[in-house]
Amino acid sequence: AARLASALVYMQLAARESLQSGAIGLIAWSQSNMIPLYMQAQKTAAADSVAEILKSITDTTRDEPALTKCYYGLGNYYYLKSYYATAQGYFLKSLEINKRISETSDDNRYRMEYAVQSYMLYKIYCNNELFDKALAAHRDGSRFMHSSSTLTLRYQSAYVDAYTNLPIANIDSALYYYHRLEEAPKGTKGMGSEYVMSN
Repeated sequence: AARLASALVYMQLAARESLQSGAIGLIAWSQSNMIPLYMQAQKTAAADSVAEILKSITDTTRDEPALTKCYYGLGNYYYLKSYYATAQGYFLKSLEINKRISETSDDNRYRMEYAVQSYMLYKIYCNNELFDKALAAHRDGSRFMHSSSTLTLRYQSAYVDAYTNLPIANIDSALYYYHRLEEAPKGTKGMGSEYVMSN
């Protein structure tokens, strides 16, 4: 609870400063990162207000880095409200832009976000029992799974679950990723929130 409160204070300050600066990219970044924090803190009305800000940005800008942040934030918003079909649409929009940026940018953040959103698509498809699509999304995002240590563990853990529990079960593949998890350095095996905040 203390960590969540601290994160909220930090991001609220960042959001306020970004709005004062008028820099669309900073506004999109700070506002999109506010949504999961507000939802975790059960401040639904505040999350709703942020979602409206993100929607207004998508209606008025052609800045692709800002758009991918907005679609990312809206995907998280609707996912956390359990509107999975709407969340899927926003994640796909963000991934389409993010793919273009990742192919030409040296900024690791875009690759990390691509992996995060592909992982979220994997979860949505699993919820809808679209297991072939789930594994395809997971494999697509796994090319960037090493963009952060948390993502590496999350992807390997999800592979273990997929190859153990889904209709596509493959015990050899499950054991391979299980051993990779066991080989992870001590202190890195624990994973926090399902949401991975972008930098």
